[in-house]
Amino acid sequence: MLHFRLIFVLLATMLASGLYAGKIVFESDRDWNSEIYIMNDDGTNQTRLTETVKVREWNPCLSDDGTRIVYCSDADSDADLYLMNADGSDKHKVFDNDYNETSPSFSPDGTKIVFVSTMHQDYEIYTINVDGTDLTRITASKGLDTCPSFSPDGKKILFSSERGGRIQIWLQDQETGSATRLTSGTEGNLSPCFSPDGTMISYHSLRYIYEELFVMDLATKTERKVYRAHVSVYGPCFSPDSQALCFAADAADDYDLELYTMKLDGTGITKLTATERSSMSPSWK
Repeated sequence: MLHFRLIFVLLATMLASGLYAGKIVFESDRDWNSEIYIMNDDGTNQTRLTETVKVREWNPCLSDDGTRIVYCSDADSDADLYLMNADGSDKHKVFDNDYNETSPSFSPDGTKIVFVSTMHQDYEIYTINVDGTDLTRITASKGLDTCPSFSPDGKKILFSSERGGRIQIWLQDQETGSATRLTSGTEGNLSPCFSPDGTMISYHSLRYIYEELFVMDLATKTERKVYRAHVSVYGPCFSPDSQALCFAADAADDYDLELYTMKLDGTGITKLTATERSSMSPSWK
Protein backbone atom coordinates (compact mmCIF):
# COMPACT_ATOMS: atom_id res chain seq x y z
CA MET A 1 0.00 0.00 0.00
CA LEU A 2 2.84 2.34 0.89
CA HIS A 3 4.49 1.52 -2.44
CA PHE A 4 1.41 2.66 -4.43
CA ARG A 5 1.08 5.76 -2.26
CA LEU A 6 4.65 6.74 -3.03
CA ILE A 7 4.02 6.27 -6.77
CA PHE A 8 0.91 8.47 -6.54
CA VAL A 9 2.84 11.22 -4.75
CA LEU A 10 5.64 11.03 -7.32
CA LEU A 11 3.22 11.32 -10.24
CA ALA A 12 1.42 14.23 -8.61
CA THR A 13 4.74 15.99 -8.05
CA MET A 14 5.76 15.48 -11.68
CA LEU A 15 2.46 16.85 -12.93
CA ALA A 16 2.68 19.87 -10.67
CA SER A 17 6.25 20.57 -11.78
CA GLY A 18 5.26 20.53 -15.45
CA LEU A 19 7.24 17.42 -16.36
CA TYR A 20 4.13 16.05 -18.07
CA ALA A 21 3.07 19.41 -19.48
CA GLY A 22 1.67 19.53 -23.01
CA LYS A 23 3.27 21.32 -25.94
CA ILE A 24 1.92 24.08 -28.18
CA VAL A 25 3.30 24.79 -31.63
CA PHE A 26 2.49 28.13 -33.25
CA GLU A 27 3.58 30.66 -35.81
CA SER A 28 5.01 34.07 -34.99
CA ASP A 29 6.56 37.01 -36.81
CA ARG A 30 8.31 38.25 -33.67
CA ASP A 31 11.61 38.15 -35.59
CA TRP A 32 10.07 40.06 -38.52
CA ASN A 33 9.45 36.90 -40.50
CA SER A 34 6.77 34.24 -40.05
CA GLU A 35 8.41 31.22 -38.38
CA ILE A 36 7.35 28.12 -36.42
CA TYR A 37 7.85 27.94 -32.64
CA ILE A 38 7.13 25.41 -29.90
CA MET A 39 6.60 25.98 -26.17
CA ASN A 40 5.31 24.33 -23.02
CA ASP A 41 1.59 24.89 -22.52
CA ASP A 42 2.29 27.28 -19.64
CA GLY A 43 4.18 29.58 -22.04
CA THR A 44 7.68 28.64 -20.92
CA ASN A 45 10.59 27.49 -23.07
CA GLN A 46 9.50 29.19 -26.31
CA THR A 47 11.80 27.78 -28.97
CA ARG A 48 12.14 28.73 -32.63
CA LEU A 49 12.11 25.69 -34.93
CA THR A 50 12.54 27.31 -38.36
CA GLU A 51 15.07 29.97 -39.27
CA THR A 52 14.73 31.19 -42.82
CA VAL A 53 15.33 34.52 -44.51
CA LYS A 54 12.70 35.78 -46.97
CA VAL A 55 10.77 32.51 -46.57
CA ARG A 56 7.55 32.24 -44.56
CA GLU A 57 6.44 29.23 -42.50
CA TRP A 58 2.92 29.11 -41.07
CA ASN A 59 -0.13 26.96 -40.16
CA PRO A 60 1.74 24.41 -37.97
CA CYS A 61 -0.01 21.32 -36.61
CA LEU A 62 1.47 18.95 -34.04
CA SER A 63 0.78 15.22 -34.38
CA ASP A 64 -1.23 13.58 -31.60
CA ASP A 65 1.84 11.74 -30.32
CA GLY A 66 3.78 15.03 -30.21
CA THR A 67 6.62 13.83 -32.43
CA ARG A 68 6.04 15.61 -35.76
CA ILE A 69 4.85 18.92 -37.14
CA VAL A 70 3.23 19.58 -40.51
CA TYR A 71 3.30 23.19 -41.73
CA CYS A 72 3.24 25.44 -44.79
CA SER A 73 6.23 27.13 -46.41
CA ASP A 74 6.74 29.28 -49.48
CA ALA A 75 10.37 28.27 -49.88
CA ASP A 76 9.66 27.38 -53.52
CA SER A 77 7.50 30.44 -54.24
CA ASP A 78 4.12 28.69 -53.95
CA ALA A 79 2.79 27.41 -50.60
CA ASP A 80 3.76 23.77 -50.00
CA LEU A 81 3.32 21.27 -47.17
CA TYR A 82 6.38 20.37 -45.12
CA LEU A 83 7.08 17.94 -42.27
CA MET A 84 9.63 18.14 -39.49
CA ASN A 85 10.27 16.48 -36.16
CA ALA A 86 9.07 18.31 -33.06
CA ASP A 87 12.67 19.34 -32.31
CA GLY A 88 12.98 21.03 -35.73
CA SER A 89 15.03 18.30 -37.39
CA ASP A 90 14.41 16.45 -40.67
CA LYS A 91 12.53 19.21 -42.52
CA HIS A 92 11.23 18.00 -45.88
CA LYS A 93 8.46 18.64 -48.39
CA VAL A 94 5.49 16.25 -48.36
CA PHE A 95 4.88 16.44 -52.11
CA ASP A 96 5.61 18.83 -54.95
CA ASN A 97 3.25 20.65 -57.32
CA ASP A 98 2.68 24.12 -58.76
CA TYR A 99 -0.33 25.01 -56.59
CA ASN A 100 -0.88 26.40 -53.11
CA GLU A 101 -1.50 24.16 -50.08
CA THR A 102 -2.60 25.50 -46.68
CA SER A 103 -4.30 24.55 -43.37
CA PRO A 104 -2.74 21.10 -42.83
CA SER A 105 -3.75 18.79 -39.98
CA PHE A 106 -2.78 15.23 -39.02
CA SER A 107 -5.07 12.23 -38.80
CA PRO A 108 -5.28 10.81 -35.24
CA ASP A 109 -2.86 7.98 -36.08
CA GLY A 110 -0.42 10.38 -37.76
CA THR A 111 -0.41 8.55 -41.10
CA LYS A 112 -2.40 11.10 -43.15
CA ILE A 113 -2.65 14.85 -43.59
CA VAL A 114 -5.82 16.74 -44.48
CA PHE A 115 -5.27 20.12 -46.14
CA VAL A 116 -6.58 22.77 -48.53
CA SER A 117 -5.28 23.16 -52.10
CA THR A 118 -5.95 25.17 -55.25
CA MET A 119 -4.97 22.30 -57.56
CA HIS A 120 -8.49 22.29 -59.02
CA GLN A 121 -8.69 26.12 -59.14
CA ASP A 122 -11.14 26.46 -56.25
CA TYR A 123 -10.03 26.00 -52.63
CA GLU A 124 -10.91 22.38 -51.90
CA ILE A 125 -9.99 19.82 -49.23
CA TYR A 126 -7.70 16.83 -49.84
CA THR A 127 -5.96 14.10 -47.89
CA ILE A 128 -2.54 12.57 -48.50
CA ASN A 129 -0.30 10.05 -46.76
CA VAL A 130 2.61 11.57 -44.84
CA ASP A 131 4.97 9.97 -47.39
CA GLY A 132 3.30 11.93 -50.21
CA THR A 133 1.26 9.04 -51.66
CA ASP A 134 -2.49 8.46 -52.07
CA LEU A 135 -3.61 12.03 -52.80
CA THR A 136 -7.42 12.08 -52.46
CA ARG A 137 -9.88 14.89 -53.14
CA ILE A 138 -12.46 15.22 -50.33
CA THR A 139 -14.64 18.19 -51.36
CA ALA A 140 -15.86 19.50 -54.71
CA SER A 141 -18.15 22.43 -54.00
CA LYS A 142 -18.55 25.96 -55.26
CA GLY A 143 -16.84 28.45 -52.98
CA LEU A 144 -14.17 28.20 -50.32
CA ASP A 145 -13.65 25.00 -48.30
CA THR A 146 -11.00 25.49 -45.61
CA CYS A 147 -9.69 24.81 -42.08
CA PRO A 148 -10.10 20.99 -42.17
CA SER A 149 -9.35 18.58 -39.33
CA PHE A 150 -10.07 14.93 -38.59
CA SER A 151 -12.47 13.76 -35.91
CA PRO A 152 -10.73 11.94 -33.02
CA ASP A 153 -11.80 8.58 -34.47
CA GLY A 154 -10.56 9.57 -37.95
CA LYS A 155 -13.92 8.82 -39.57
CA LYS A 156 -15.06 12.40 -40.28
CA ILE A 157 -13.59 15.71 -41.39
CA LEU A 158 -14.61 19.02 -39.84
CA PHE A 159 -14.21 22.17 -41.96
CA SER A 160 -15.51 25.62 -42.89
CA SER A 161 -17.28 26.17 -46.21
CA GLU A 162 -18.93 28.91 -48.24
CA ARG A 163 -21.24 26.42 -49.99
CA GLY A 164 -24.73 27.86 -49.72
CA GLY A 165 -23.53 31.41 -49.05
CA ARG A 166 -22.11 32.59 -45.72
CA ILE A 167 -19.17 30.58 -44.41
CA GLN A 168 -20.32 27.93 -41.91
CA ILE A 169 -19.07 24.80 -40.12
CA TRP A 170 -19.60 21.43 -41.81
CA LEU A 171 -18.87 17.81 -40.91
CA GLN A 172 -18.27 15.23 -43.65
CA ASP A 173 -18.37 11.46 -43.26
CA GLN A 174 -15.26 9.87 -44.78
CA GLU A 175 -17.00 6.66 -45.83
CA THR A 176 -20.20 8.04 -47.38
CA GLY A 177 -19.00 11.51 -48.41
CA SER A 178 -22.16 13.00 -46.88
CA ALA A 179 -21.70 16.46 -45.34
CA THR A 180 -23.82 17.99 -42.57
CA ARG A 181 -23.93 21.68 -41.72
CA LEU A 182 -23.44 22.30 -37.99
CA THR A 183 -23.89 26.08 -37.84
CA SER A 184 -26.26 28.48 -39.57
CA GLY A 185 -27.40 32.11 -39.61
CA THR A 186 -26.21 35.31 -41.20
CA GLU A 187 -22.98 35.35 -39.22
CA GLY A 188 -19.82 33.61 -40.41
CA ASN A 189 -18.38 30.68 -38.48
CA LEU A 190 -14.90 29.36 -39.22
CA SER A 191 -11.68 27.76 -37.92
CA PRO A 192 -13.41 24.79 -36.23
CA CYS A 193 -11.62 22.20 -34.13
CA PHE A 194 -12.65 18.98 -32.37
CA SER A 195 -12.16 18.36 -28.69
CA PRO A 196 -9.91 15.31 -28.22
CA ASP A 197 -12.74 13.47 -26.46
CA GLY A 198 -14.94 13.97 -29.55
CA THR A 199 -17.88 15.55 -27.70
CA MET A 200 -17.40 19.21 -28.66
CA ILE A 201 -16.14 21.59 -31.30
CA SER A 202 -14.90 25.13 -30.89
CA TYR A 203 -14.85 27.83 -33.55
CA HIS A 204 -14.39 31.50 -34.34
CA SER A 205 -17.56 33.44 -35.10
CA LEU A 206 -18.19 36.84 -36.70
CA ARG A 207 -21.32 38.13 -34.99
CA TYR A 208 -22.57 41.69 -35.03
CA ILE A 209 -19.50 43.91 -34.57
CA TYR A 210 -17.63 41.35 -32.46
CA GLU A 211 -15.36 38.39 -33.08
CA GLU A 212 -16.13 35.61 -30.60
CA LEU A 213 -15.27 32.03 -29.70
CA PHE A 214 -18.02 29.44 -29.30
CA VAL A 215 -18.13 25.84 -28.07
CA MET A 216 -20.79 23.46 -29.41
CA ASP A 217 -21.95 20.23 -27.75
CA LEU A 218 -22.17 17.77 -30.65
CA ALA A 219 -24.81 15.57 -29.04
CA THR A 220 -27.32 18.39 -28.58
CA LYS A 221 -25.98 20.90 -31.17
CA THR A 222 -26.24 23.61 -28.51
CA GLU A 223 -23.60 26.32 -28.57
CA ARG A 224 -22.34 28.76 -25.99
CA LYS A 225 -20.12 31.79 -26.22
CA VAL A 226 -16.89 31.49 -24.24
CA TYR A 227 -14.93 34.58 -25.33
CA ARG A 228 -15.59 37.98 -26.93
CA ALA A 229 -12.59 39.78 -28.43
CA HIS A 230 -11.81 43.47 -28.07
CA VAL A 231 -10.76 43.52 -31.72
CA SER A 232 -9.80 40.11 -33.16
CA VAL A 233 -9.67 36.46 -32.12
CA TYR A 234 -8.45 33.50 -34.18
CA GLY A 235 -7.74 29.80 -34.30
CA PRO A 236 -9.03 28.05 -31.17
CA CYS A 237 -7.72 24.60 -30.29
CA PHE A 238 -8.51 22.35 -27.36
CA SER A 239 -6.16 21.17 -24.65
CA PRO A 240 -5.32 17.43 -24.68
CA ASP A 241 -7.80 16.84 -21.82
CA SER A 242 -10.61 18.77 -23.60
CA GLN A 243 -10.93 21.14 -20.62
CA ALA A 244 -9.40 24.34 -22.04
CA LEU A 245 -8.79 26.33 -25.22
CA CYS A 246 -5.76 28.04 -26.69
CA PHE A 247 -6.36 30.93 -29.09
CA ALA A 248 -4.85 34.09 -30.58
CA ALA A 249 -6.39 37.45 -29.68
CA ASP A 250 -5.69 41.16 -29.89
CA ALA A 251 -6.67 41.77 -26.27
CA ALA A 252 -4.58 44.94 -25.99
CA ASP A 253 -6.17 46.70 -28.99
CA ASP A 254 -2.70 47.16 -30.51
CA TYR A 255 -3.30 44.94 -33.57
CA ASP A 256 -0.69 42.41 -32.35
CA LEU A 257 -2.06 38.93 -31.72
CA GLU A 258 -0.88 37.02 -28.66
CA LEU A 259 -1.66 33.48 -27.50
CA TYR A 260 -3.88 32.76 -24.50
CA THR A 261 -5.29 29.72 -22.74
CA MET A 262 -8.69 29.68 -21.06
CA LYS A 263 -11.00 27.22 -19.31
CA LEU A 264 -14.18 26.29 -21.17
CA ASP A 265 -16.30 28.36 -18.80
CA GLY A 266 -14.41 31.50 -19.90
CA THR A 267 -12.35 31.81 -16.71
CA GLY A 268 -8.65 31.40 -16.05
CA ILE A 269 -7.46 33.39 -19.05
CA THR A 270 -3.66 33.16 -19.17
CA LYS A 271 -1.41 35.05 -21.58
CA LEU A 272 1.32 32.82 -23.00
CA THR A 273 3.19 35.11 -25.40
CA ALA A 274 4.19 38.77 -25.10
CA THR A 275 6.08 40.23 -28.06
CA GLU A 276 5.93 43.35 -30.17
CA ARG A 277 4.67 41.30 -33.08
CA SER A 278 2.01 38.58 -33.50
CA SER A 279 1.73 34.92 -32.49
CA MET A 280 -1.08 32.74 -33.84
CA SER A 281 -2.23 29.34 -35.21
CA PRO A 282 -1.73 27.26 -32.04
CA SER A 283 -1.79 23.46 -32.00
CA TRP A 284 -1.90 21.90 -28.50
CA LYS A 285 -0.98 18.27 -27.76
